[in-house]
Amino acid sequence: MKIIWSQLVKKSEGKELCKYSDVLITRLGYDSRLISLCEGLLFVALKSSRADGHDFIPELYARGVYCFVVERPIDVNLYPKANIFLARSSRACLQDLGRWAVAHYPIPLIAITGSNAKTLVKEWLATLLSEKFVVAKSPQSFNSQIGVPLSVWDLSGHHQIGIFEAGISQQGEMEHLEKILQPSMGIFTNIGEAHDYGFKDLANKIDEKAKLFSGTQQIICRRDHDEVFDHLKELYPDRIFDWSTTDSKAYFYYSLSKNKVSLQYQGGWYVFQFPFSFQIWIENALHAVTAALLCGLDQATLQKGLDKLKPLEMRLEIKKGINNCYLIDDTYNNDFQGLTVALDFLKQQKQRQNKTVILTDIQQSGLTDTHLYKKVNELLVSHQINRLFTIGEQIAVFQDQFEIPTIAYVSVADFLLNQPNFQAEMILVKGARKFALEQIIHRLEAKKHRTQLEIRLEGIVQNLNHYRQRLSEKTKIMVMVKAFGYGGGSLEIANLLQFHHIDYLGVAYLDEAIALRKNGIETPIMVMNPDLEQLDNFYDYQLEPEIYNMAGLKQILTLASKPKIHLKIDTGMHRLGFAPSEAYEIKSLLSEGTVEVAGIFTHFSMADLPLEDDFTHNQARIFKQTYDTLTKGVSDLPLKFACNSSAIVRFPQYQFDMVRLGIGLYGFDPSRSMNLTQVSVLKTRISQIKTVKKGEHIGYGTVGRADRDATIAIVPIGYADGYNRVFGRGNGFMGLHDDQVPTIGNICMDMTMLDVTGLSCSEGDKVVVFGENPTIENLAEWAQTIPYEILTSVSQRVSRIFIG
Repeated sequence: MKIIWSQLVKKSEGKELCKYSDVLITRLGYDSRLISLCEGLLFVALKSSRADGHDFIPELYARGVYCFVVERPIDVNLYPKANIFLARSSRACLQDLGRWAVAHYPIPLIAITGSNAKTLVKEWLATLLSEKFVVAKSPQSFNSQIGVPLSVWDLSGHHQIGIFEAGISQQGEMEHLEKILQPSMGIFTNIGEAHDYGFKDLANKIDEKAKLFSGTQQIICRRDHDEVFDHLKELYPDRIFDWSTTDSKAYFYYSLSKNKVSLQYQGGWYVFQFPFSFQIWIENALHAVTAALLCGLDQATLQKGLDKLKPLEMRLEIKKGINNCYLIDDTYNNDFQGLTVALDFLKQQKQRQNKTVILTDIQQSGLTDTHLYKKVNELLVSHQINRLFTIGEQIAVFQDQFEIPTIAYVSVADFLLNQPNFQAEMILVKGARKFALEQIIHRLEAKKHRTQLEIRLEGIVQNLNHYRQRLSEKTKIMVMVKAFGYGGGSLEIANLLQFHHIDYLGVAYLDEAIALRKNGIETPIMVMNPDLEQLDNFYDYQLEPEIYNMAGLKQILTLASKPKIHLKIDTGMHRLGFAPSEAYEIKSLLSEGTVEVAGIFTHFSMADLPLEDDFTHNQARIFKQTYDTLTKGVSDLPLKFACNSSAIVRFPQYQFDMVRLGIGLYGFDPSRSMNLTQVSVLKTRISQIKTVKKGEHIGYGTVGRADRDATIAIVPIGYADGYNRVFGRGNGFMGLHDDQVPTIGNICMDMTMLDVTGLSCSEGDKVVVFGENPTIENLAEWAQTIPYEILTSVSQRVSRIFIG
């Protein structure tokens, strides 16, 4: 979409503060960190509880951004070359821009809403429809009040159909998104507990989401989802195109057998085969299949698209590479919009300074090759890519057009035969599946342990936002990334949290903090277990130690260069911390004023135990008294904080100036009152399958013995990987396809045997150690421990894969 500045002023509600020239606006931006190309950009200054876009206008102006929408007056004399429009509401102005884009390109739009799987259904439907149409779609999970208008702004004349997500978190939001999209077709995926906080009840949430379809002619839902189907049928009785695998009354009745589905439609039989057999994936795929049939895809075309479906968990995976590199594996598809998303994701990664891209031909873009690769060059330059390696004959023609060092390869085989040297780089591997770029990933990946811990970065962000909704606007948040990021990876998680404006990070030891500093983490860091002999190292790295005794405080006072410190008060846990009775002595030592106390805090040790609430209230009383004693007469008050993950929810009155979020970020709610996302999945693969006769021994010792003729599968995970011996001898199970398979025999150091008798499986099949089934809570129950221990016990020899 393009619009001239004077058109913006004429159509928008507000007034023009200044105008330098009537420029053409081609891009929209709201986050200064993601802005690369400045020419033709309109920056919309939005204010949230965590950041104010108006504060970044001076920086953006200095970088060459000259068009701004604001919602409060600013000094225009500071920006002599700028165009500035004062809107009634910046968000409303942004949504108006989205509405104009949709009106300018009147193509069929499909809108997707629901509690879960919106992004997956969108991506899969886009894959199917791309076999027939040039498709526009939301990037990533851009489905919010801001994300939807930004998504539709990318519409252009070559698009033939659009697919956009729409998500809401409270009442009254969907009307705005419906006015933007005005979809001709809609999909309601399902309903769940996500964002329950903003609605009266489940029925209210369904009704609010259904407002997206007020003008929609074709509404798709699953008939078996009773609450959704009944509400939609009542609201829009003549527009429902429901589907089912169990109820023949549905408009689309699919007969399902494993990964094959058939239906009678328009006088003929359609038979499809999915490239997977997991039931939840098939459900999501059938939403997409139903929409594709209504869009006119024939059986052959649809099957061609189905063959290309791939789980989204395999998109934008961060992996450790050879020679101190990181890989971003995005070998799913290669459209221009997907490249933009991948480059934005690459830009967010601060682990390595040098950025490299391996890129294949881009197909079915709807643009001429000349125009397409000109835009690709602009993207690469604006994202400050250091090196480019192209693969394919089409992109090689334009090698000289790229303004960064470029080497062209005809094929993946050519690349592997003449492999360049990589050293300490972030490498984005981006391309269509047909090029088999997984061969390059395999060559460049450092650890190839078949057991892998997947960490879903989007889930971490979702959990973070759940907790942020519980805080007042002024309450800061510290996130704990100690213990290797609760087993997930400190650096990668810290980098994500820094991007999302976390106020503080917390680690256990100095070496963890120094490693973060050396890899681009600039967020303030508190070190909870400092070694007194290493206190002189804190200042150089701008780290803030927790000081918990007189020896540590006196040691700090002797340093020539003193770091900021945090005082830990023991209010009843009897772990580290000053006794409240020491407050006056502490205050006396601090009276010299030579060290800055950044914070004073305590730890609620029983905040997750309702029967011990009196103990927690007493801890809070003691802490407040001690804080008041320490800060009496002090003008610049230190941060006061006490709440952990459980207390954030159960004791909001004690959130004070800052809270400490730990296990909750990773999907475990000690308060048992939130719908958090599990972010970690531990997977392995079957190394070997063999049969054993009744009475034969299995594994070490005599405890593993087949009580019948059996089939066993050996998987490469053992107690050296963090899979405890207590899980052996049938005390635990793993997930194989949709089945639960028990362990048999003792757990070995590097291997575990599973009883797969009677099941269909093959060597190389994926096995879930923990995730959805079994869960980490299941393993904790079997081991009579807590999820913290299970999560942090996964050894570092297990590969970590971070999914963006």
